[in-house]
Amino acid sequence: MTLFFKCLFIIVIVVIAIAEIAFLTFDPNLTSYIFKKGYYYAMDSAVQLGRLDIVSALLGIIGVLLAIFGLIGFGYIRSKAEQEAKNTAQVTAKKVIEIEATKIVEKWLNDEGMPYIERRLKMLDTLKDIPKDKANEMITRGDLDDNIKDGK
Repeated sequence: MTLFFKCLFIIVIVVIAIAEIAFLTFDPNLTSYIFKKGYYYAMDSAVQLGRLDIVSALLGIIGVLLAIFGLIGFGYIRSKAEQEAKNTAQVTAKKVIEIEATKIVEKWLNDEGMPYIERRLKMLDTLKDIPKDKANEMITRGDLDDNIKDGK
């Protein structure tokens, strides 16, 4: 992107130089006329030659160009900042998820997971000796869960 700005700057300088030479120059006869009349003050001479108009026009052009460059630069920096923030957020989120997911799984296994697994294993041991119809009936009523919780 910096090459783009360098080229754009060179193009602007060339356009300003061409405009100065082609359109904003003054008549050499007017210069000799002013000096013959005795205008020796810079301000009076500039007014008579129209140089103040040229300076005003150039300052206006430079101001507009600086504003355009500022907007382009702002947009470029903003897009780079958003891209970097997105990348950083993704990396940070992955790290946090890995750490937090491990903690959540460990907590569940310790608090609820192991007791749940032990209850289900006891239920399977209990059901293997009971006929299928009676086992289905016990599971539907919830009797089996109550017996396992009580340690029976």
